[in-house]
Amino acid sequence: MSDPQECRPDGIDEIFSEWDRSGSPGAAVVVVQDGDIVCARGYGCAQMEYGIPITPSTVFHVASVSKQFTAAAVALLAHEGKLSLDDDIRSYLPDIPDFGHTITVRHLVHHTSGLRDQWELLQLAGWRMDDVITEDHILKMVHRQQKLNFVPGDEHMYSNTGYTLLARIVSEVSGLSFRKFTDANLFQPLGMCSTHFHDDHLEIVQNRAYSYGITEDGNLQKNVLNYANVGATSLFTTAEDLARWLHNLDTALVGDPELIDQLHERFTLNNGEDIPYAFGLTHSHHRGLEVVGHGGADAGFRSYCGRFPAFGLGIIVLSNLARFNPQRIAMQVAELYLEDEMSGRPEAAQREPGLLLDRKRMRACTGRYLLGPMGCVQVLERDGGLALRLGEQPPAELRPRGGLTFQVEPLGARLEFDLYGEKAERFVLHTSGHSLEAERYHPHEVPPAYLEELAGRYYSPELETSYTVTPQGDKLALQHSRHTDAELLPLSDSTFQSLGARPGRVEFTCKEDEITGFTITGSRVRRISFDRM
Repeated sequence: MSDPQECRPDGIDEIFSEWDRSGSPGAAVVVVQDGDIVCARGYGCAQMEYGIPITPSTVFHVASVSKQFTAAAVALLAHEGKLSLDDDIRSYLPDIPDFGHTITVRHLVHHTSGLRDQWELLQLAGWRMDDVITEDHILKMVHRQQKLNFVPGDEHMYSNTGYTLLARIVSEVSGLSFRKFTDANLFQPLGMCSTHFHDDHLEIVQNRAYSYGITEDGNLQKNVLNYANVGATSLFTTAEDLARWLHNLDTALVGDPELIDQLHERFTLNNGEDIPYAFGLTHSHHRGLEVVGHGGADAGFRSYCGRFPAFGLGIIVLSNLARFNPQRIAMQVAELYLEDEMSGRPEAAQREPGLLLDRKRMRACTGRYLLGPMGCVQVLERDGGLALRLGEQPPAELRPRGGLTFQVEPLGARLEFDLYGEKAERFVLHTSGHSLEAERYHPHEVPPAYLEELAGRYYSPELETSYTVTPQGDKLALQHSRHTDAELLPLSDSTFQSLGARPGRVEFTCKEDEITGFTITGSRVRRISFDRM
C-alpha cells in the first residue's frame, strides 16, 4: 500500500471553518503519522466566559474514549498473571448480586455481561446527569439490581456499568486507586503528562475546556458535568497526549506485541457470532479501509480517537459542543490523507446543498415514528425543511441528499424514508455501522375508564424511587418529582411508549383483573419492575 498523501493545511482549516471563531465552542484536532504529529490545531473557545481559545494542548473530558485505557489496565494485570479475564467478577467484587449466571471480567470488557447501564438506571431513579455522581452512588445502584438484561455472552449491549466495575477490579487487585494505577502504568511511561482519570469533581485542572450545548432557539448554554466516577468515563486528556497513545497501539512502547494484539481482540458470542468490539476499541471501515477507534459523548463534550492501522495514520478530534460530530469530522480529515486509497464518495460530498423536497412529499414524511430503543420520535416541518426531534432535544435538521434520503448532522447518521401512497410508513436510520427501522405510529384508542384504572403510584425497590401515572386525555403522563413529565402514547391497552428515549416502553401487569405494576424497558435497560403502591 502507498503512504498517505501530503495534506494541505488549508484543507483541514476548511473542515473546521464553522467553528473557527471566538464566539463559538470548537475543537482540537491532531493528526499523527507513524508516531509523528503532522498536524495540530485548535478552533473556537475552550471557555466561552473568558474567550480562551482551544489549542491542541487544551484538556478535555473525553467520555467513552476513556474505556480503552480501562481495558488496557485490566489487560496489563492479566498479562502479569494477577487476574484472569475468565474469572468470575464476584471473586473480586463479592457485593455484586448473584444473578444466577457467571459474569466474567471478559464479559465486562466487551459489553456482553447483561448488566443494566448505570446512566439509564440513574436517570430512571430520578438523577440528573449534572448531579454529582460518584463511584459509590453507581455501585449502590448496581447492588440493588435483581435481574440482567440477558444471559452473559448472549448479546452485545453497551453497558457503562461494566467499565465502572472494571476500574474497581483494577483497584482491588493492584491495591492502588484506579487513578494512581493508570498514572503509574500507562500515562507516565508514555509521557502523557496532561492526562489523568478525574475522580474528584472539585479538583482544579489548568487549561481545561468546559462544555456547551445549543438551545432550540439557537442560543448557547453551558452543559455542566460533575462526574466523580472513573472507568467508563472521566478521562481528562489532550489531543496531543492521545497521539502518544495511538502510537503505542502500533509500537507497544508500554506492554508488548502480545498485549497490543489482545487489546484488538474481539469477542465471540455464545451463538458463535463475532462482535466488532474489542478492548474499548471498535473495529469498523470507512470507504473500504479498516478503522479502529472509539468515540465519546458526555454533557457537551464530544470526542473521537481512531486510526487507520494499515497506514500508520491516527486522528484525534476533541470538541466541547454537543452538536459536534467528531467521528464524521475525523473521517473527513482522513480523506485528505487517504483519498487515493479509498472507495466510494467523500464524506463531505455526501451532503449535497441546495436539494429541496416538494411540500407534498415533505408533509407525507412528517409525523411520529416508533424508533426502537430511541422511543417515539417526531419528524416535523422546520424552516422550510424537515427536522427530527428526539424527546426533549432540539430538533435536528434533516439535510437532503437526494430523493427521500437525508443526513442527520448531530447523529452522523443517514435517514431514508419509504413513501408508498399518501404517507411514509417507515424510515431507516443508518449510523455507526448499525441500522434502526422506525414504523409510523398509529394511535391506539384506549377506553378512558381503563386509563383511569392505570392511574396511581408505582415503586421500584431496584431504583428506590416511585412514579405517578396520571391520565391526560387519550394518553398517560408518567410523573417523577425530579423530572419533566413524560408523555406516554398507547401502543395497546397495556403497553405505552414515551416520546423520546426516556423512560422508554411501559408495560402494565395485572393479576386477576387488577393492575399490579408495570415494567420499563429502555435502550440499555430491560424490564425494570415497579409495584403498584
